[in-house]
Amino acid sequence: MAASSSTGRGRSMGALKRPPVFRGQPYSAIVLFLVGLVVFRLVWVDGLANEKQANTWLLYSVLVIGFYFVFGVSGQFAFSQAAFAGLGAYTSQWASKNHSFWLGLLAALVSSALISMLFALLVKRAAHFYFAIATLGVAEILILMFEKWKGLNGGLGGEVTNIRDVSLFGHVLDSYGEQFAFLLVLLGIVMTLGAWLERSPFVRENIANRDHEVVSKTLGIPSLQLRVTSFVLGSVLAGLTGACWGALNGFIETLTWGVELGLGVFLMLILGGIGSRWGAIVGAWFYTYIVDFLDKAEKEFPSLIGGRQIVYGGVLVIVMIALPDGIVGIWGRIRRPKAGAGDRSATPNWLVTLLGLKRGARADPIVGGESSVSNGGDVGEAAVSDPVSDTAVSDPAPVSAAPRSTADSGAPVLVANDIAVSFGGVRAVAGVSLTLHRNEILGLIGPNGSGKSTFLNAVNGVVPATGSLSINGQPVRLGNSAGVRRAGLLRTYQTPQTFLHLSCIENVLLSTADRRYTGIAAAWFLRPLMLKHEKARWARAEAALDRVGLLDKAERSAAGLSYGQQRLLEVARVIAAEPAIILLDEPSAGLNAAETQILARHLRTLRDEGISLLVVDHKIDFISNLCERVAVLELGTLVAEGDPVTIWDDERVINAYLGVADDEPVGVGEPPSPTLTGSEA
Repeated sequence: MAASSSTGRGRSMGALKRPPVFRGQPYSAIVLFLVGLVVFRLVWVDGLANEKQANTWLLYSVLVIGFYFVFGVSGQFAFSQAAFAGLGAYTSQWASKNHSFWLGLLAALVSSALISMLFALLVKRAAHFYFAIATLGVAEILILMFEKWKGLNGGLGGEVTNIRDVSLFGHVLDSYGEQFAFLLVLLGIVMTLGAWLERSPFVRENIANRDHEVVSKTLGIPSLQLRVTSFVLGSVLAGLTGACWGALNGFIETLTWGVELGLGVFLMLILGGIGSRWGAIVGAWFYTYIVDFLDKAEKEFPSLIGGRQIVYGGVLVIVMIALPDGIVGIWGRIRRPKAGAGDRSATPNWLVTLLGLKRGARADPIVGGESSVSNGGDVGEAAVSDPVSDTAVSDPAPVSAAPRSTADSGAPVLVANDIAVSFGGVRAVAGVSLTLHRNEILGLIGPNGSGKSTFLNAVNGVVPATGSLSINGQPVRLGNSAGVRRAGLLRTYQTPQTFLHLSCIENVLLSTADRRYTGIAAAWFLRPLMLKHEKARWARAEAALDRVGLLDKAERSAAGLSYGQQRLLEVARVIAAEPAIILLDEPSAGLNAAETQILARHLRTLRDEGISLLVVDHKIDFISNLCERVAVLELGTLVAEGDPVTIWDDERVINAYLGVADDEPVGVGEPPSPTLTGSEA
């Protein structure tokens, strides 16, 4: 890993105009698609039944695009999308009985937003399949409400007719052609709003939160806010679909919004492709016409009645195995040989890896013991023997950092007092107190299982702990990873925690200290301000990547990096965050001697810029040459603390690493220290 200038690799600072996700012409694609729909409608659709079917396709498209943000982007297993469409239909018809359709539509949107928000907050601790069970419950409650609440359904057991039509400027849209035009405009608006979200921080932060929620919280990403916002967005689009469905068809019934459509929504998105808005539209087209085919088959063969769920389930299983990226993913397979290993299309989608259908980087943030949050996949393990030899890392060039006064150099910036962590009956950290000073590199060493990573997890707010913590003189509640991040503390992990479904520059952008205009409102209503702040964030991320020698890989998926390169990407992500304190968990693991020296120079440069560092590592020479002070843990307790020269003369440190001889007495009440192999030391 020879030191070199990044400009010598063919890319200079400022060459990245914007991340790849912000490139292209999505609006042109939307316009061309809508024009294609008009041509399709005029040329291939004839007869009232086919015209109605085309309109149904557009309605399903809006419904599934909403579900794309809930499930495809945010990763929430929600079986409630169809029920919220029903909520929109019943609320709209109730509110528009004596008023216009538009007032009913507003009521549908508001009720869907409020109920979905309340539900999401109530089940905020549920994840994956537990969340799915909860959504099944709320869907059943809504269906019962549609059927039993006479004030909502008019006392007809859920069947409602004579619903007010859609009208524009007093003109009622009573023909399928006019309704198609209305739905075409509606779909165009929804697709444009979706494109704006995809070209904003909202989607990348949702992806990060979906794949590694624990890690994303430590970066300052508002995990709960993102999950709730995405669920509400999808539910509101479902309510919009239901309101339009009832008004355009003039009739609604509870069976429409039941389990069949709920499963169908999953089928549409997975069949089309969970990673794209276009997948939602393609899947909706397939579902629209397969339902029509099944209707005809049941009329001709009555024995098939009731077998739709079997068909849907069978198609779902086949698609998950044979076409895990859906129909739109076929294009990714075609272009993959040209794209190379670093292209994100070569990375299995998050659902495939979650279910274990393909080996890859599974989003499984498990924290405990001496292991930090883990990718849980094979990427890191397979690449451990492949350090970053193919990446030329530049010598540390200073990146602009917030100016810090040197008058208070040496003052405590992090004070951890009496930190204790237990896992069941195991005391992993037992009352450890450490102080990190300004402009200091403090080393933390100890045998395997001594509690080093667990101590970092406790300070970082990743695991529950007792004790007290203050950063820059301000108390910070333990277990509050977001508060720790706001106080200016960032960390790297024992196993590199990169987001494999994002590009390298998107990974770095996640840690931004500037969190203004990153939400859904800014993406839609304050777009110029959002883009202005994004450009500043891009420049900072680009500078951080250039500093660690990964600028030439900025647009590649993080999944295409070797183990050592993923470590450097973590360092770049921390640098871009403008921290006051950095915790590093075994940063030299997997690096050879030359690479370790370059890493040490990077860390010293950060120290010289006013950043304080707490470094955990097993390489004794690396720690001794790098750190001003060294602390030693054994079996969760602090046994020694001092400068690197004298620390190794401490008998307690020698015993911790070399073990206690059989004829030596062990202190009363103290368990004997384990004898470690040379590799562990």
